[in-house]
Amino acid sequence: MSTRSGQRLSTEERAGLGSILELDLAGASLDEYEAHLPEILSWIREIDCDQQDLQVVALYEHTLRTAARLRSGLGLAGMSPEQVERCRDKVAMVRAVESHAPVVSTFPVDESTDAGAVVNWLHECGAGRVILKPRDGAASLGVVEFASVDAFRSGVAAGFTEELEVQPFIEKPICHLDGLIRDGVVTFLSVSRFVGDNLLYHRDRIPMGSAVMDRDAHRMGLDFASRVLTGLGVEDSAFHIEAFFEGTGFRMLEAAVRVGGINIQPHLRRVFEVDLTAEAFLAQCQEPSRLDGPVLACDRVPGSSGWLLVPRAEDEPCVVTDAQSPPDTGEFVLTADVFEPGRVLARQGVGVDAAAAFVLAAPGGDTEVVAAAVHRLAQQVKVSYRRLEEGSDGRD
Repeated sequence: MSTRSGQRLSTEERAGLGSILELDLAGASLDEYEAHLPEILSWIREIDCDQQDLQVVALYEHTLRTAARLRSGLGLAGMSPEQVERCRDKVAMVRAVESHAPVVSTFPVDESTDAGAVVNWLHECGAGRVILKPRDGAASLGVVEFASVDAFRSGVAAGFTEELEVQPFIEKPICHLDGLIRDGVVTFLSVSRFVGDNLLYHRDRIPMGSAVMDRDAHRMGLDFASRVLTGLGVEDSAFHIEAFFEGTGFRMLEAAVRVGGINIQPHLRRVFEVDLTAEAFLAQCQEPSRLDGPVLACDRVPGSSGWLLVPRAEDEPCVVTDAQSPPDTGEFVLTADVFEPGRVLARQGVGVDAAAAFVLAAPGGDTEVVAAAVHRLAQQVKVSYRRLEEGSDGRD
């Protein structure tokens, strides 16, 4: 696994292993591991252990394909390259799921695609805004939003240079469904509605969060998630599904066979005492689940809960000069992690670091109460920075 994957494991998980080989490669490309597959395979074969004690684990999106191909090359059990491909290539994903659950329509494009055909399709869909994104992307990286079909036509007039997908923007609440499936049965599910927008968080540095939805949404979500995972052929994995809520059900935007990112895991651990990272690790190692308790998150803790992330606003190396959070964080805040003045930050790489992260809960409240608290808190947190000159350590 990569070092970052290893860091996700608790001390207990790491202690139960004979040894861990952590593989790190330079570069920010999501395909970096894939390009070095032969070398990694050679390194793994040098591990001194019985084949039955060996497993390849991937806890991040960009290592799923490589881990599956390594398992295949080594003859190890686990998710196959074909299964992973359905969960990485968003066009293949939609085609696998569309006969099992509602999906957002998508148009695959590459160098040979006629942009006019895509424009005609968008008009047939009644599209307003248009989304263009990588077929195998993650975390909103590489996503481009066009204000209209005409803007899209102008933007792609020169054609397409890689494999992408086009989707009409849907003006409905975006939700994330996070959970665990073992032996083909969903054993835990949390259904939340985003407060804010993942794309705006990464592109425009606007805070985002989410709030847990009610029992009706969870019950609909359980049926929906089960159908999505059946279509993908996934039986043992953590999962993160993003979908639009249409009042009477969900429509899949995309799905991933990994633990949800951003602040999802701290929220699930703190509020529901569910460690999906540990469960994902156990599933990939074909070990029994340690999870117990109700399947639906709403049945574990009453009311609603959620989280907030305030993005770092400065990309270049800098030092935090001031950080202000509310003098009284209020009854809703369970945990708060805010950059402290004097903290030196390196140049920001892939993704956007959070300058502040909060977990909130309202045992007597509902989704709207938590969403309002997320909005209010986002406006109150202020972090200031000073750029560092080359060679400075931030102490001057």
